[in-house]
Amino acid sequence: MIFTQTASEAGFALYTAQPDHADDPASAHAAFLLLPADSGSPPRALSVTQAWQQAGLFLFSTQPLPPAPQRIAQALKLTPPYGTTRGIAWITSASPESWASVSVPLLYVSPDSGQVAGANGTLPFGNVELVFPSGTQWTLQADTARAFLQGNGIALLRGDGQGTPVQPDDYKVALSFAPPSPGALTFTAQWDPYNLFGLFADDPQSAGRQGGELRYFYPDAHAASGFGQLRYPVLPALPDSDWPLLAFDCEMDPLAPLDGARTRFIFQPQALDELASPVGLTVAGAPVTLAPSAPPNGARAGLYPAARPGPANTTAAYLAPVGPFALTVPGGEAKMLCGTIGTEYLRVATGDILEFVPSMPACSASFGAGSAVRAARPAGAAARVLLDGPFGTSWVRVRSGGAVAPRGYYAQPGASVNFGRGALDAQMRYPAAVSARVSTLAPRDADGEPTAFPLVPYGGVFALADGTVQDGALLADYEKQVIACARGGLIRGDAPAAPVFVGAQDAPLPGTRTSTPQGLLVQLNDAPSRASPDHAAGAAAPAPAAGTWRSLVLARNAEQFLSFDAAAATGVVDARLASTLMREQLFLVLNDWARFPDITRTMSVAGFNFEFAPPPGAADARRTVLVFKYATTLSLADLIHTPESWPDVDYFIGAPPDVADAQATLIDALKIADDARKDRDDPFADFRVLMADPAWTGMLAFNAPINGNGMPNDLQILFAGIDGQLVAHHFGVQANRISHDAGDQPQISESSMVGVIYYHAPANDARPRGHASTHAGDPAPDYGFAVEELAVTISKSVVTQFRCRVAMTIRKLFGREVTLVGASAADDVPPDTVVVAGHYQRRGEVGTVTFDGSQHGTFLFNPDGSRIRVIESFGVTGASLVPLAADEAPAEAAPGSTIGSRFALSGALAFAANPFPGVRGLDLFSYGVERDGPGGATAGIALGGLSFRITCHLDAFGKRIAPPVIEPDFSGLLAADNRAAQRESALVRMLPLKLHAILHDERGIDVKSLGALPVQVPALAGVAVTVPGGGGVEPMPSQTAYVTSKPQYALQFALPLGSLGALADAHASLDASLIVAWGASTFTPDDDGVALFVQMPQVTAGAFGFSLQGLLKTTFTQANLGLVQANAGPAYVLLFNNVALSVFGITLPPKVLTDFILFADASNPAGGNLGWSLAATQTS
Repeated sequence: MIFTQTASEAGFALYTAQPDHADDPASAHAAFLLLPADSGSPPRALSVTQAWQQAGLFLFSTQPLPPAPQRIAQALKLTPPYGTTRGIAWITSASPESWASVSVPLLYVSPDSGQVAGANGTLPFGNVELVFPSGTQWTLQADTARAFLQGNGIALLRGDGQGTPVQPDDYKVALSFAPPSPGALTFTAQWDPYNLFGLFADDPQSAGRQGGELRYFYPDAHAASGFGQLRYPVLPALPDSDWPLLAFDCEMDPLAPLDGARTRFIFQPQALDELASPVGLTVAGAPVTLAPSAPPNGARAGLYPAARPGPANTTAAYLAPVGPFALTVPGGEAKMLCGTIGTEYLRVATGDILEFVPSMPACSASFGAGSAVRAARPAGAAARVLLDGPFGTSWVRVRSGGAVAPRGYYAQPGASVNFGRGALDAQMRYPAAVSARVSTLAPRDADGEPTAFPLVPYGGVFALADGTVQDGALLADYEKQVIACARGGLIRGDAPAAPVFVGAQDAPLPGTRTSTPQGLLVQLNDAPSRASPDHAAGAAAPAPAAGTWRSLVLARNAEQFLSFDAAAATGVVDARLASTLMREQLFLVLNDWARFPDITRTMSVAGFNFEFAPPPGAADARRTVLVFKYATTLSLADLIHTPESWPDVDYFIGAPPDVADAQATLIDALKIADDARKDRDDPFADFRVLMADPAWTGMLAFNAPINGNGMPNDLQILFAGIDGQLVAHHFGVQANRISHDAGDQPQISESSMVGVIYYHAPANDARPRGHASTHAGDPAPDYGFAVEELAVTISKSVVTQFRCRVAMTIRKLFGREVTLVGASAADDVPPDTVVVAGHYQRRGEVGTVTFDGSQHGTFLFNPDGSRIRVIESFGVTGASLVPLAADEAPAEAAPGSTIGSRFALSGALAFAANPFPGVRGLDLFSYGVERDGPGGATAGIALGGLSFRITCHLDAFGKRIAPPVIEPDFSGLLAADNRAAQRESALVRMLPLKLHAILHDERGIDVKSLGALPVQVPALAGVAVTVPGGGGVEPMPSQTAYVTSKPQYALQFALPLGSLGALADAHASLDASLIVAWGASTFTPDDDGVALFVQMPQVTAGAFGFSLQGLLKTTFTQANLGLVQANAGPAYVLLFNNVALSVFGITLPPKVLTDFILFADASNPAGGNLGWSLAATQTS
């Protein structure tokens, strides 16, 4: 072995060891630090013997040392003169600057005597030390690259001086310079196991001695060391006498003092019957014996110092098993428990080997003894691994001993066991628990080694030799929360095989179905009879194996199912999913939906189409998170906060950022439910109980999409006001009722579903929601429709709570902008918005929803008086939302739905008494009386059918494609007279008028089709006004007219003119029709103008009278309406010029000009009397 120089400075030189064979593996690095001497330059290379004779130190390190020999010497605090400095150092840190805070074991050797010089040399192994007293003799054996240390005081002893030291045989220890373990110490020993176990005992003063244990650890603020520990004996407790010595081959590496692969005490070939211990258990409770194996040839068992917490943040050691232990099982083969429940076990046979793999992670920072102890981590915090350091223990590998017997790993959640026929006997009628073979435990690694995994025996946990009493509940919780979870993931690996359901004899159960207590149903594949053709490839695809999963059915409603289905290529449900669902204490979180295309996802419950998985290709698919909870030691809330316990997150979720996002989604769901406590009708009361109950098990989909297509119309119309995809806060299976079909196989008869829909419109930005214009620079649209709130609680598949508010934003009525006042102010709705509540009524299996309401405020048409408006206000007294029948889509239309609804208002329409500046007393529109004094509600005509048609389209996945189209629909306008709303001296009170209808046409009312002729209102024409000045120009007088040539709205009144008298037996009434219309002013379109029309009577006598219809026609050439001041008060006068009767075009009487004046009694407003005056002039 040669040391080659790698650096030289100021007389210092550093040499690194070159092994004799380049391919020799090394667990550490060997070097030699040459110190300055009187001779010349340092040589380029040194043999072991030459280095032994030089002033310097042999250095063993875990990492290559830096090429800075002088800095290394300073870090080791070496001082001149160097000529007599000889020694050995073990360095665990590569940076010399850190050595001051790290204890670097050093042994100094006298160059003259070859003995350990100065103080005793001490090498720490946890709280136990290997001591080389001063005077220990050093001898080099160059041909084997080893040195031997021998002296009477060499011993293993505790650092605190307690316990009985143990010594190597002949007090002799070998030190290796060469691979595979440079720096390692080896020796043989025969030790009294009582002394050995006491040396590594937690309390060496205790009467009993326990060695050969597995231990696991967790943070515990109440423990002196800050950690609690759980102990699982593998070797039996030792009596304090009459115990034979045990012979060991010992390896101790100061660079890896608590690594069982490099520091260990291996049994020499010998009989170890006394160490056999029945600590294992079968599922039936029979003991399984473990005995250390120490054959003359092959691997041998042993013990090693494993890391445990010591006092004052130090690390101590305990003895853990390492290597092969032979199993003896009852009956030659058995199901050996992996943990604490009978559904997870190993099938093993006598002679099989349980190999203990040393120094594996054994501390769970995420474990809490109950949910109260668990500290929640914020979403996005770095994920903790389930098991980690700094403390260690042994895991196990299972190796076949050669006996012919079934072998493998079998598991399923204890909280969700599958039951099926034929599990115990093919002829057995009733179902029994089946076994799920998850792995054959065949080697997966390239080196052919079986997978190592954590497994602990429970046979001795309550009989510790030192009298320690352990908490059974704590042991069970740790097993379920940590050990079982880690074990299940490791055994399954990255590419698990599909689980196979088998019977008692390990034969697959073909073609049957199994069910769990929760009602989940697994349909198994039958035994393959032939290869199925692969049409795409033209070859035969392998048929799925019997006992594998063809489908996993989660729920059923009539003929609708929720299920994970077999992939066409394999004929089995996704193997990773099926295998993971068989894990004990499972909490599976899944949202990488691209991996699961074979899903039946939609189910209609209480009228809502829930989907437990997002539609293919959805942009926000990861927002939907599915969880399966079969863990019973922690609540849903606790498990959401511990993502390290989630299995296979890289497969079911994705990269670490995806995991953080999924956790944030779930935490947000918990927060929403918690914040809802303040709601008037809290929909989450049951969910909060569920999420806090560790015993609850089941399946929930969070943010489950709701597909609007095909839903009942009264629910479907809500989608017009919902931005984005409507989702349920959560949706899941409450229970499935299992029955049996004609073949006596289990089936789901019906499912009881649970869920909450909790939708709130986006925060108010003072702009209407649910409209086409969304850019900030666009003018505010006239109309908007939004669902402000939808809260639905479903339990046992029926709606138990329903709360819904829809909001209609209206900024224009009768063609003019309006402002809503007096409505209940709410922060969550924009201005000018009418809010209507929905009411749910159950009729049969599916309920119906009606939307209606009463007082909702008043729309003002001219609140600041800046414009001329005929209408003063519309006081809303009722609002409703009803569905409209959908038009049948053409065959070539894209998948989806077109949905329509009508939002209708009713209320009081009040008109301004004096809307026209300069015109006083002319009250044509008549209606509008303040009922509660100034500023109070205003009475008006009763108006109904003021409607808006709302139309939107849903895509194939039931999501609204674009904002709805909202159009006023006044075709159903209805008006009713209200005498209490008629103003004094108004037209309707001064003439015996009766409101008949309200007319509307956005294109302009066609008076010709009504047979009406215009009536002039002189008071509205030639009105004196002042044109404002400005820019040095004085205001100027002018004239205007408050008229419109294209009215869009009108009040139609009946004006009775008497009866036909003796002309007809039926005494039919002669009624004219007066139409008072308004619209945009002809001269200033931003203002309102007025137009009046009159329709003269066309007489009908009735069935038995004399009909003149079509024969007698009243004609006139001009009509005028005026307001005159009489002695008794103002009176309205309707003047018809050149009135005549026309029969077959002949004017009667001929050659006479007749003016006809109608007026009412000014002293009796609202009376029924009508006066008239006729002036006739003969023409030549």
